[in-house]
Amino acid sequence: MPNMEPQCNEQSDLLLNKRSVAMGWLIPLGLMLLSRMLFSQIQVVGLVWTIAFAWMGWACFVNAKQCQRRHCFFTAPLFFLLSVITLGITRDWPIVNQLSLDLLGLIAVITAALLWVLSEKYAGRYQR
Repeated sequence: MPNMEPQCNEQSDLLLNKRSVAMGWLIPLGLMLLSRMLFSQIQVVGLVWTIAFAWMGWACFVNAKQCQRRHCFFTAPLFFLLSVITLGITRDWPIVNQLSLDLLGLIAVITAALLWVLSEKYAGRYQR
């Protein structure tokens, strides 16, 4: 019976493949920035951001499952949560009424960067 455990290797790491990085993270980030610069309606920007955060969360989830990349175990839920918060901002949910998309974007960048750097610095790149 073959071993069905995910392999912790660089060949299965989406972050080491330029096309995967572009599809999973760079294009959604670019669309987020472009939507913020081009559109003034919060509903349009919020829709783009909600989908982009969910897309990046899915990419992190797949990478965590596929190659056990440590920071993806933290950033996948973060991006899914950011997607829900963005939806809440655009729908005027009372629980997020003090947040703006600009502030949320800043929080997202800082938090994701810290999770990435700190988790891999102190616990290693791949979960064993």
